[in-house]
Amino acid sequence: MGDKMKKSDKVENKEIKKENIENEDITIENNEEVALENSNKNKKYVGYGKRLLRIVIFMIIFIVIALVSLFKIISFISTNKEVFSENSISNYAVCLNDSDYYNNSCLEEDMEYLSAITNNITYTYTYNALYDEPIKKDYKYIVDGELKIYSQDNTEQVLYKKGYKFNKEKEYTNTGNVFTISDSVSIPYNEIYSLVVDYNNKYSIISNAILTINFRVNDKVASSLQIPVGKQTFTVEKKDIQNQKTVDRKLKETLTKDLIIDFVSLIISVLIFIICFIRLVLFLRKYSVKSNPYRNVVDNILKNYDRIIVEVSDVSGILEGKKIITINDFIELVDLRDTLDKPILHLKVNEIKNAFYVEDVDKVYEYIIKESQFENKE
Repeated sequence: MGDKMKKSDKVENKEIKKENIENEDITIENNEEVALENSNKNKKYVGYGKRLLRIVIFMIIFIVIALVSLFKIISFISTNKEVFSENSISNYAVCLNDSDYYNNSCLEEDMEYLSAITNNITYTYTYNALYDEPIKKDYKYIVDGELKIYSQDNTEQVLYKKGYKFNKEKEYTNTGNVFTISDSVSIPYNEIYSLVVDYNNKYSIISNAILTINFRVNDKVASSLQIPVGKQTFTVEKKDIQNQKTVDRKLKETLTKDLIIDFVSLIISVLIFIICFIRLVLFLRKYSVKSNPYRNVVDNILKNYDRIIVEVSDVSGILEGKKIITINDFIELVDLRDTLDKPILHLKVNEIKNAFYVEDVDKVYEYIIKESQFENKE
């Protein structure tokens, strides 16, 4: 019998322990629910108006940042540039193999020349650049050319072309406010003329051929000659730069950390502004075009039940010492008002919360309407 009592005691102890554990679990769950409820209460709801204001403020802030960055970039570009005047002067002389009929071996400009007796063309060129202030700048120049052969009837389609370099590229570094290049080169016209004649004879055609000679400074044509090749006679067309004002940007040479920061700031600010603008449009479409449902419900209540609603500015005296019973539907509050024959007290708590009360002897019936209740209602 003693063994049976011991066994029953053990069973009872196990049941007591099990019950204690279950009670502890219930207590923990209740505490968690209370904590969750308190955390939800502590979350501050932000109304439509304040959210709209935040979006507008963000847009203003980032558009100002973008404009400041853009102004700094423009200022940098405007101050970091090379402003100078440039011009070029070129001359040429056509030198002959056979000068029996000519007093000089080389003929002056602006004449018509015999192709068969022309040996070479001496091309003399000068380039001048005048800066507003002394500046260090690298220069390179070369004289190159291109021969193009066209058919007699079609000068749009090229039958043959060949490139030339009439001198080696030369480089200089200028450190003052004046820079000058002056040089000359010999163009082997007789060789180019023979090439065109051979081409015509080999393919039994009558062609139009043009030789273009370019004097390039920093890859830009400063002066050029255009010469027909293959005809019995030819003339030379010359083009020079005449007192041209030039502006060169120096962003690659003078790119600074501050400028990079301004570029990044501009891009980021514009992107954020665009995002805020899109949010603003969506926000206005959602709440302005369709109107504010919370505001509509409150206005309808105040309008339809105006005769039984009393506006108050404080309800602390009414609520003190009384049990507060929350009502989930305003119609139920109206039914209670009719039963108790008491007015409905309306308190505008703030822009996003309104409260309605019906007072009884030892209790107060409360109906709360908040903007957050309509957050996900369309």
